[in-house]
Amino acid sequence: MKVLYQVFESAVPREHKRYGIRALTATAQGWVCKVEIADITDNAAHAIWLAELCTCGELDPIHLQDIVDDTAGIFCSKNLNL
Repeated sequence: MKVLYQVFESAVPREHKRYGIRALTATAQGWVCKVEIADITDNAAHAIWLAELCTCGELDPIHLQDIVDDTAGIFCSKNLNL
């Protein structure tokens, strides 16, 4: 199963932008969203890094929440400079 992880800007209006990640799978009809997690971080670079990591690692979409939970601490700008 081919999976693409994509960053999106959360729709909720806030003082600062927030970013989430969605998992899209390839079907005969095109790309279909399997799971979407909003408000992961306010740092676009961190969200892009995680989405690329998940895509390259061919992460099954059922594990996205686990990865988001496990990496929550590194989304602090003082812990990871991208």
